[in-house]
Amino acid sequence: MSEFDADMYEKALEVALPPRGEPSVAHLQHQLLVSWNKATAMLEQMVAEGRISTYGGRRVTAYTEGK
Repeated sequence: MSEFDADMYEKALEVALPPRGEPSVAHLQHQLLVSWNKATAMLEQMVAEGRISTYGGRRVTAYTEGK
């Protein structure tokens, strides 16, 4: 998480995961007022952690309680 701090990442999780969830770069950019690069990096971190996944080229939520 070198491109963003933990607080920003927690906000990104709130925006991208259910019940509000829309895991898209544009949505994170709009809601958090961050660059495309930062939004992409945060989504990639979520994928790496298993919080969201990709399906047919699109990111979809795969959130499980306890993560």
